[in-house]
Amino acid sequence: METIENTFETWKNSFSSENTSRNYETSVTKFSEMVFDKQPVWWTADDLKSLNYEKVINSFVEPSRASGVKDSTIKRDLT
Repeated sequence: METIENTFETWKNSFSSENTSRNYETSVTKFSEMVFDKQPVWWTADDLKSLNYEKVINSFVEPSRASGVKDSTIKRDLT
């Protein structure tokens, strides 16, 4: 059975550029810590099922804005 950790590592290694891989890993880790309060490798099915628009806005977008992060950076982190 594939674990989330294996899936995350496979996804990170799928990028041809090391810089791209590192940038995406940073964005996903920041999002994960703010929304789920854990590293992405510790996500569970319940975590993913709980993800919705309101949770993303309240746990990630608004706190990022409040700390001075530009909307363009927030958008990049979400895509």
